[in-house]
Amino acid sequence: LDMLIVGMHGKGNVGIGGCSDEQYLQHFAMWSFLTSPLIIGADIRSIDDPNKATLLNKGLIAINQDEECCPAFLIENIDDKRYTLGRILSGNRVAIGFFNIADPAEHAQDMGISFDDLGIHSESGLFLKLTDATTGEELGVFQDAYTTVLAGNQFQVLVAELVKAEK
Repeated sequence: LDMLIVGMHGKGNVGIGGCSDEQYLQHFAMWSFLTSPLIIGADIRSIDDPNKATLLNKGLIAINQDEECCPAFLIENIDDKRYTLGRILSGNRVAIGFFNIADPAEHAQDMGISFDDLGIHSESGLFLKLTDATTGEELGVFQDAYTTVLAGNQFQVLVAELVKAEK
C-alpha cells in the first residue's frame, strides 16, 4: 500500500477512473487502519471539500499514527468481499474495522464481532465502549458482541475502550 488516491477523480497515473466520495473515505480508512503511509496522491491545490475532510479525519489519522504501532490482524474474511480487522492501540484500546468491498448492488450484510475473538470473554467482567472513529459518535457500551449492517462499498471503523462492568 503506497499512495492514497483520495480526491484524484481519475486524474494522474493511478486515478483508475475515479471513485465516489464514500469509496475514497473507505480507501482512506483502510490505509489508516493498516498503518500505511498517508501519502496524498491528489493535487492538494484543487481537492474538493468532501475529500479534504476525508484526508483530515482526526479519528482515522489517530488510528494510523497510534504510538503502539501494532499491525492490523484479520478476524474474519467472508468470500474475499467482507473483512473484519482488529488492531491493538495504546491506552487499553483496540480498533475494529468492518470493510464490505462487495458490489453496492449486492444486499446489505450483517457484519459483526464476538468479543471472544479479541480475547475478551463474557466471564471477564470487561465490556467495550465503542466510538465510531470516522464520525466521533459514541455508540455505547457493549458486552460479548457487536453487529452492524453494511451495504457494498461501506465500512465502519470503531475504537473500543476496555471498561469494567459496574457492580
